[in-house]
Amino acid sequence: MGQWRIIIQKNMKKIYILLALVVGGCAHLPPVQAADVSKISKNSYIIDNGVFQHHVKNPVGLAKVVKVATVRDKKTKKVLGYRFKKIAKGSIIDAIGFKVGDMMYEVNGKKLDSMESVWKAYEELKTKTKFTVKFIRKIGKKKRRMASKFSLGTKVATAKKVTVNKKQ
Repeated sequence: MGQWRIIIQKNMKKIYILLALVVGGCAHLPPVQAADVSKISKNSYIIDNGVFQHHVKNPVGLAKVVKVATVRDKKTKKVLGYRFKKIAKGSIIDAIGFKVGDMMYEVNGKKLDSMESVWKAYEELKTKTKFTVKFIRKIGKKKRRMASKFSLGTKVATAKKVTVNKKQ
């Protein structure tokens, strides 16, 4: 699969559009199996590296199973983050514990406050073996700031026998 990034400039604002060209196959992502993701603590997961790479390198397939919406401050219109509007059952986002309504606002210490920052975070995930996502989840009437930590490994069926890649 090849990827093109087109930048359109209008009134000094950049709008990023990702066009993914699927070469030699469809953009379908198979459901994530239970053995592909292990929850090792409340907000810590190990994801099979091959499964993760397959998903992160397939933005078209990911866009079919996950939808997000920009969240802005009502007064300043500043981007605060991105809220999950749809998460398909069996998708990698579902398997790693995110829920519809969660608002991501930071990945690896970098704020998600523009499409450019989202693009940079997305590209960075392709080369990392560990990452942290900070998000806000509404629980009852309260909003709670949370963080989930992820490691990529080669075996995730049992957390005790996991081989985690050293490269970060």
